[in-house]
Amino acid sequence: MLKKLLLILFLLTNIGFADETDINVFMEQYSKEIQQKIKANFKYQGQESATASVSYQINPDGSIEDIKIEQSGGTEMDEVLINAVKKSAPFKSFPEEFNLSSIRMTSGFQHVVHKYQSPSPSYQNTRMAILPVEPSAETQKVYKDYMEKLQKYLFDRIPTTYNYIPKEPVIKCKVTKNGTLKDIELTQSSGLEEYDKKIIQAFSNAKYQPFPSELSLYEELPFKMRVYKQIRTNPAFGNPNYRMW
Repeated sequence: MLKKLLLILFLLTNIGFADETDINVFMEQYSKEIQQKIKANFKYQGQESATASVSYQINPDGSIEDIKIEQSGGTEMDEVLINAVKKSAPFKSFPEEFNLSSIRMTSGFQHVVHKYQSPSPSYQNTRMAILPVEPSAETQKVYKDYMEKLQKYLFDRIPTTYNYIPKEPVIKCKVTKNGTLKDIELTQSSGLEEYDKKIIQAFSNAKYQPFPSELSLYEELPFKMRVYKQIRTNPAFGNPNYRMW
């Protein structure tokens, strides 16, 4: 059985639901456009069926770098796939409002060869097709569940000992295969320097669950989170009750 690989721009997660929707819509369309461009440039004519996938980093200006074969379909197929990615770039630039530093994408293709024997024993007809390797519904669900649980895990560890948070802080990082966080960066301040430091500290000390088997192909995943403003339902000093906006 051919192993199904994720064709991704993994959707960045976000606690602010309006922002999450906007990012997800962009990512879904962006990934489709990129896959279509690469498929149009993927001109492989091997005589045997094979599957190959390649990962690459897309920069904000649409340029690419750090191209790596993740699953080999053979030297020739790998080379054709890498050249197809290079020929398809640069891609469309990222919208500035999403503040994305880079995206790691994996594109996979199946080269399917069907051979038919004609009435003449000396003649064999061959039909070829290039099929994108799409993520299964189960894999997509596993990814979504993992990210939703990670959001809750991190949110529960963000301190809420402040009477008023002026702005909604935004933080991004990468989640590694073993569940640790790295490259932690606060991209929007809360307006309180001390609170910003505590958010970064909470992320730095976090240790979440390793990737489930369905995501084991990936060494790391991007993660982005917006924390809503927090105010006390009663601003009296010492009241522990909060309401999320």
